[in-house]
Order: sequence, then C-alpha cells, then structure tokens
Amino acid sequence: MAKARLDEPLRKVLGDKTAKALTQGLGLETVGELLHHYPRRYAHRGELTPLSGLRDGEQVTVMAEVVKVQGRKLTRKPNYVLEITVTDGTGELRLNFFGRTGSYRPERDLPPGTRALFAGKINTYRPRGGRDEIRQLAHPQYKVVAAKGAQEAAQEWADEIIPIYPSVKGLDIGAIGTSVGMVLDSFDLGDDPLPQLTRKRHGFIGLRDAYEGIHRPQTWEQLG
Repeated sequence: MAKARLDEPLRKVLGDKTAKALTQGLGLETVGELLHHYPRRYAHRGELTPLSGLRDGEQVTVMAEVVKVQGRKLTRKPNYVLEITVTDGTGELRLNFFGRTGSYRPERDLPPGTRALFAGKINTYRPRGGRDEIRQLAHPQYKVVAAKGAQEAAQEWADEIIPIYPSVKGLDIGAIGTSVGMVLDSFDLGDDPLPQLTRKRHGFIGLRDAYEGIHRPQTWEQLG
C-alpha cells in the first residue's frame, strides 16, 4: 500500500463506502481530519459501563454481557422480534431486533455469555400488560469482544485499552477504530513539524508517537 499523507483523501486509503460514511456522518474527508477525530473516552475490556444511570434519549456506547436471548412472534409486521437482555452487574438493558425469524446475525453472534460493545439511543417502554418499564436499544450497533484462552492472553485481553468513538450511521462501532488503524499503518508523516532539538528541549514527543498514543494507547499513563 502506498504511503498516505495528511492531505490524502480518505477514499484512497479506506475505499469509497467507508470514506463516504465518515464524510456524511462526521464531515471527515482527509487522513489528517480522521487522525484529528479523537476518541471521546477510553474503556478497558474488564470494565463494565454502568447501565443503571442511563437516561432516555441518550446516545450511548456500553459494554455488557448477554444473559438471555429469546425470539417472539408479533401480530403485526415485521412479525418477529429478537429480544436480547444484557447486564453489566448494575442493571439490565433490552436489545430489540425486529425482522423475520432467523434473519438477524445477532441470533448467531450474541449467545448468552457473550460480552460486547453496544451503541444506540436509549428509550423506555412498558410492555402490554406489564407493570415495569424496560429500557432498550432498538437495532443497536454492536461489536463482540472475543475472549482468549490462556491466562496470560486473558489478562492482556482484560487490560486492553479500547478507544470509544461516537457511532456513525452506516458504520458499526468498531469501524472508526479500524479505519484509524489503517490510516496509521499507511501514514507517511515525513519530517516532524517540530525540530528534534525543540522537542527535546521541551520534552515533547514526535507527532507520529502522539497520534499512536491517542488512537492506540498501550498504557493508561500515555493518556495521563
């Protein structure tokens, strides 16, 4: 792959579909603009975002574990809803996917015990005949967090720092991080804007190291 410059159009690095979604959703058109679109926060895989404090109308990204999966027929179109209940230990959240029986990947991707990131807009509803209100995400975007086997690998997995970017219509919640990674791997900075002597005098790191530290931090100290 050819090296990408800061002014390189994203479509040349990421392809037309992804570049179009980033442009329409976030107004990002070049490599430099994507690299300056920073994560809104960071999580680690061992961390479960509290569900108990979520409010109606919030656009959220949460990490939770699937505890129940069941399909239910409806008397009206689309005639079927897949209901998935997730928890983080502080509360529960319902994920609803409407469609035809067996038509949704979540039935295969999200069996009980699966931990994943989920993104969408929170709303509350009261089932017919029920007394308790239920908080839900309808058709949320999701990204499964795959477990690893060996103890060392499991610890590494649990401690990994995950940049959380705002979700974008047309892209799943992991696509922005993947796109940033592709850009970083093909990025040609050229000469650093600040001379080496200036960086050394003021204790500054190089620009490439700064981008790496923001988008692919290896330790929490890098973010401090």
